[in-house]
Formats: sequence, structure tokens, C-alpha cells
Amino acid sequence: MTLDYRRRPKGAALLLATTALIFPVLCSPSLAQAAAPARLIAVSNDAAASDEAGVESTGEVVITARHRTEDVQKVPVAVSVIGGDFINKTNTSNIAQITQFVPSVQFTFFNARNANINVRGIGNNVGLANDGIEPGVGFYVDGVYYSRPATTTFDLADIDQVEVLRGPQGTLFGKNTTAGAINITTLAPSFTPEVTAEASGGNLGYFQFKGAVAGPIIANKLAGRLSIATTSRGGLLVNEDGGNRVNAYRNRSIRAQLLYEPTDKIKARLIGDFSKQDTNCCVLILSGIVAPPNGKDFRALAQSFGYTPTVDPFSRQADVNSTVQARQETGGVSSQVDWTLPGMILTSLTAWRYWNWYPANDGDNTPISVLTKAQNGDHERQFTQEFRLASSGAGPIDYVGGLYLFSEQMKAITTTSYGNAGAAFILGATRPSIIADGYTINSGGTYHTTSLAAFGQAVWHVTSRLKLTGGLRYTYDHKRGLFSQVASGGAPLTGALAALAPLRAALGTSTAFNVGFDDGDVSGLADISYQITPDIMAYANYARGDKSGGLNLTQLPVGAKSIIAPETLNAYEVGLKTRLFEGALTLNGDLFWQNDQNYQANLIDPVIGKQYLSNVPKVRSRGVEVDA
Repeated sequence: MTLDYRRRPKGAALLLATTALIFPVLCSPSLAQAAAPARLIAVSNDAAASDEAGVESTGEVVITARHRTEDVQKVPVAVSVIGGDFINKTNTSNIAQITQFVPSVQFTFFNARNANINVRGIGNNVGLANDGIEPGVGFYVDGVYYSRPATTTFDLADIDQVEVLRGPQGTLFGKNTTAGAINITTLAPSFTPEVTAEASGGNLGYFQFKGAVAGPIIANKLAGRLSIATTSRGGLLVNEDGGNRVNAYRNRSIRAQLLYEPTDKIKARLIGDFSKQDTNCCVLILSGIVAPPNGKDFRALAQSFGYTPTVDPFSRQADVNSTVQARQETGGVSSQVDWTLPGMILTSLTAWRYWNWYPANDGDNTPISVLTKAQNGDHERQFTQEFRLASSGAGPIDYVGGLYLFSEQMKAITTTSYGNAGAAFILGATRPSIIADGYTINSGGTYHTTSLAAFGQAVWHVTSRLKLTGGLRYTYDHKRGLFSQVASGGAPLTGALAALAPLRAALGTSTAFNVGFDDGDVSGLADISYQITPDIMAYANYARGDKSGGLNLTQLPVGAKSIIAPETLNAYEVGLKTRLFEGALTLNGDLFWQNDQNYQANLIDPVIGKQYLSNVPKVRSRGVEVDA
């Protein structure tokens, strides 16, 4: 049951309780939450009246996707908007659920580090080698770029609005938005006192609490807001080895803000946040057994090590013999200053963020010792600085331009240890266990990226109905990486066993190298839109998106390259935006065609199963979208 109490200055009125149901997912613990079926909300009479007035009027939804306040139906871009009220009423608590309400957007992950957001089928595919590339969908919170998809798995709390833009958005949204961008705005501090609290409970130990307090610190000058959220849930699976529940989940986050308005021309917003997730994740269960063309018989191999696999995914029974965990921390600080000048607004946005990832896995997800340890930890730091100048007021030309700096340092630490079944399962059923048993690979990679960009976009109001939009962005990337790997353990392969050494070497050897590149790319757009009636707009556009190259910091199979080429996407789109029946119905549709060259993807060496990065020469995505 959920109880939501909101206190504002002029009393409260009870509104109708709403019902929400979240379907649990077996192997995605941060998505799978127990049902929180009832919600009781109290708001002020004035707020309820204004909400009704808003629905009965124009139905206008305001967005800031182009760094100015605009009616979403007047913006010639395929964009979907989810408001904070909708998020609360539907008990939506994460990005995965948000994407269920938006066309052509998918959010998938095995664990937080391997989270992926794809738009129109383009983005990144799931894989363990993805540290060396950046995402194809930009993720922004209060204007700050989150460079790693893992940091998008936090609970949604204190959200004002979510804007999902489909197609390349590289002109204004910066780094690597070949597929699209998600722009989240949180509730800002208020000069009106406000307190909110919400608690939910359910089965499997599910508990969630969200709360916020806001109000003035110095009247009409300084306001603050503090919000907290916590979600916990017991494991959905029971591990036969020990009988304990696995895939449990716990998330805690806190966000503090200050809003300073010394004059009516200057506004500054300072934000600090911290989130921590603790899970004993991520364990998979057997859902089927296939007979591959290479003839490897999983049942026979498993039984030779005393394990008889059972195919019954609905039993919710896992069976692993290694420690599993998926813990992460993320947080940062940001400062945005807006200075209103005659006919324009100057904005400075500065941010520093960090992400730490501490995993442990049973890589084979069985009680057989194929892999006794398989983990890849990450420690990432990023700094961003953006200066932006945007026109204000009415005029024949609206414009936005600016400079952008992005700097990221990442350190990855990987450990892989093989057990007595490693040789048979990875190298072949007849291979002796001495090849892999006890063999351990410890590796580390460091990445350093510096990116500089200059961008500009302008809208020419040719007539009151006809608008032309053009934009360009030039991005320069400087990337460097260092990789080192040490192989140790296992019985010595000497004398008669020396012939087995090349097979062990296929699992990994000691090596070290460094690699880097410098690259410059141009992205942009051209758009024409026509307001057929006050409530119907047609548009057509072309957009080019570029994603910077990547680095393969791993031991590579023969033929693989250490540098991943940049990815380029050319997109064409025509659409129609309508607001019908005096604003009661919003109905938008579009046709799109996208050609992606050098698509960056994870590939797998079929011999030893190692993953690495490479380019797919060409990917095409085309389709129809309807958003109502």
C-alpha cells in the first residue's frame, strides 16, 4: 500500500486513489519490483483546481529540448514527453518503465554496468567489452551528460519531466547522440514551502520510500530542496547451493539543491546527488538447451562433472557455486548559472561526476566450476563545462550557440579464474582439466578522453507558418588507453604437458600495450516545418550524427583492431503533429529512414568466447512511429 502526503500552505484535498502493478522480471533485479497496488494522495485545493484548468485549456506541453521553452507540438522533432504527475500516478520508478510509454525505445540490461538504451534499434548492444565505446543515446539530468549507461539505473524520484528525443541529436545535445537523447528535469527548489512523502510495500520484502522537502531560506532570494529515495526487495530466485535468495535489490539516493536569484536577471542552481545500489545479482537460470552446429553436448558435458541440468525456468531455482554481487555508487555536483541580457540568455553549466562498479559473478551460472571468478570492476570520473548563448523574445531568427568540454577518466579491473571444468566447456570436451584448472587472468585498462566542441543552431521564421532550421556541431576527440594483463596460476605445463601450452594461451596470456587517436567529426541538421493550422504541423528533416571512435583494451583475437572507427548515422524523417478536439487528443506520427555506417558493436570470438569491440560496416533502420 502506498501513502502519499503532500503539504502546502492552504490545506489539502483527497483525490481518488490509483492502482499500479509492476510485473517482476526473473533476472533484472533493479527492474523487478513487487506490486505497490494502492496510492493515497493529498494536495491543496488550489493545485487540484489549476490541474483541472490546465486539462480543459490548450493541453500545451512545454519542453526545453532546444534549450529554450517551447510547446512540444511546435518543435519539428520526434519527441515524447512524460510528466512528473504521470510518473507518480502510474508508480513508474525507473527508466525501463518509462520506455514502455515511448515508441521505438528499448532499455535492456543484464546488470547495471551492461545497461543499454536503444532508439529505433540503434545504440549499443549488450556485451562485456563496452567500456571502450560510448553510448549512442545521450542521457541528461538537469542538463548534465551521464556518460555511462549504468548511471541511468537509479530510481526516478522528484522528477518534473522526461523528454525522449528520437533520431540524431548531436547539434545541441553534445556527445554521441547518434540514436537519440533522454532529457530528465528534476523538480527545482521552490519559494513556496512543500513537503512530500510516499511509502510503498509489497511481497518479497518490497519496500519503497520517497520524500522531499522544499522552501525558502532567504525570502525571494535563496531556496532549497532535499529529496531522498530508497527501494529494497528480496531475491526472486532461490539458490540451491545454500538455499539463500539471490537477485535481491537495494537502492538508496539523496539529492540536495539550492536556487539563488539575487536579481531578476541572474539565476543560479547548485545540485549535489549520491546513489548507492547493493544487490546479490545477477544470476541466470536455464530456460532451454539447444544443440549447436559445433556438436557440443551441454547435457553430456554437465553430467560428466556430476551435474544434471533441469529446464524449468518457472521453478525460480538457481544453482551457482560462486559469489555474486553487483554493487555500484554514483554521484556528483553541478552548477548552472543563467544571466538574462538584452535579447539573449547566457548560460554556464559546470558538472563533475563519478561512478564506481564492484561486481562478482558466477560466469557459468551452474554449480560446475567452469569459471570460478568472472568480474570486471570500473572506476570512472567525468568533468563537463558548457557555455551557451540563446536568443530570447520574439524575432525573425531564434538561435542557440556555445562551446562544450568533456573530460573522462576510467579504470577497468578484470579478473577471470577457471575451474576444473574450464577446459572441457571452453576448449573442447576431450581437453584435460589441467589446462585451465586454477588458471587466472588479471587485467587492467585505463581510458582517458578529452572532447571539445563548438555548436550552433538557428530557426528562421520565414512566415508566421513556415520555419527553416539549421545547425552544425564540430567535435574534436583526443583518446588514449593503456592495457596490461598478467596470467598466473595453474599447474606447470612442462615436459610431456608442454604441448598443452598453446591451448592455455588461448585463454589469455601476459601482455601490455597502449593505444590512442585524435579525431574530428561534424554533425548537423536541416529542417523545414509548416503550420498547416494552429493545431496541425508538418515537418521534414535530415540529421547527421557522429559517435567518436573507441578503444579495444583487451587481449584481442587474430584480426581484431585495437582502435574502433567512428560511427556515422544519416537520418531522414517526415512527420505530422496534431492537437485535436480542443486539446483533448494529441496525435503525432512520423516516418524515418536511418543509415548507420561503422556501427560499433560487441563481437564474440567463437573459439574461446571472448568478447571484443568492432565495427559493423552498415546498419539500416526504418519504420513508422505513432505517439498519442
